[in-house]
Amino acid sequence: MSYEQFYGLKEQPFSNAPDSRYFFESEQHAEAMVRLMHAIDTMKGLTIMLGDSGTGKTLLAWKILEKLSNEPAKYEAAMLVIIHSEVTPDWFLRRIATHLGVDKPGDDKKALLTQIFEQLNLIHEQGKKAVVLVDEANMLQSKE
Repeated sequence: MSYEQFYGLKEQPFSNAPDSRYFFESEQHAEAMVRLMHAIDTMKGLTIMLGDSGTGKTLLAWKILEKLSNEPAKYEAAMLVIIHSEVTPDWFLRRIATHLGVDKPGDDKKALLTQIFEQLNLIHEQGKKAVVLVDEANMLQSKE
């Protein structure tokens, strides 16, 4: 008998995948949410959230993405999760371009940066704010 059956649970309570339904908004999480939303709404450019492993950074990022996605007229939002440390700068830029809606990302850095810049201008002209949340950015090994 599984523990789900034993305890009468409808689903597994302990998952490695973030599920915003189980987000507990502690005082620290509420403050982080306010600060991050302020940075997004005032277009700060780059904002970094730091915290120990297991403190809820990923779940908070997914909660913010959910919040932004509920206002498609105001935000163009996406989440990029870094899953290993062998990410190249071109791969990273290509994923950002794709997440921002660039149809055919270029093959080199110059083309990618031009496409991202043009897409950001298009999003801005539509009256939206572009947001790319990067989870596990600490996995990026290169300064490039």
